[in-house]
Amino acid sequence: MKFCQSCGMPLTEDVLGTNADGSKNEDYCMYCYRDGKFLQECTMEVLTDAKSKEMIWCEGDEQYYPGGVTDPNYCVLKFTATDGRFYSDFYPRSFVL
Repeated sequence: MKFCQSCGMPLTEDVLGTNADGSKNEDYCMYCYRDGKFLQECTMEVLTDAKSKEMIWCEGDEQYYPGGVTDPNYCVLKFTATDGRFYSDFYPRSFVL
């Protein structure tokens, strides 16, 4: 199965993004990429290497992934953001990375 290279959503025919010419894009979903443009300011990728999976594995995770680090449903997502927003003292604060 392929995943959106921006958000990690499983890609099926009904959620494929579109290129500028209206054709389907095989790399991004419709929530991240439409008419040849990205709709959000961050990307996400699915890391499949054993080192990344083992790095964040915690005792007790086997209750969710019985196969352990090699469970086919266990994956690691890497987010890359360009900006963000949080609340402090009841006021929104924005920042750019």
